[in-house]
Amino acid sequence: MSDLDEQLRRIARTLGKNEIPEVNNKTLKTYLAYLKKTLEFPCYLTGMEDFSWEERYIFGYGSKAEYEELKKTQPSYTDTIDKRSKNYLLLDDFSVWFVNYR
Repeated sequence: MSDLDEQLRRIARTLGKNEIPEVNNKTLKTYLAYLKKTLEFPCYLTGMEDFSWEERYIFGYGSKAEYEELKKTQPSYTDTIDKRSKNYLLLDDFSVWFVNYR
């Protein structure tokens, strides 16, 4: 069994199904409840793309010092999560489902 097959089975089990259901209000609420119950805190995340607030700093017309200060309280694409952590797997599964089953 491939890693992808195992991931898809985990996602389906998380949602209480044999097959992966599409993303809708009901399945989002189910997944949210699961994540709230299962995530360990603190939870450090990795962004895939810059957030809109970061553009001025990334493209060079914002202050580097100001950017570093704002990143303390704003989400950033440079934030990290340990790939070995339980949270990484939980959030990776969620993002695969959310992006591919809408």
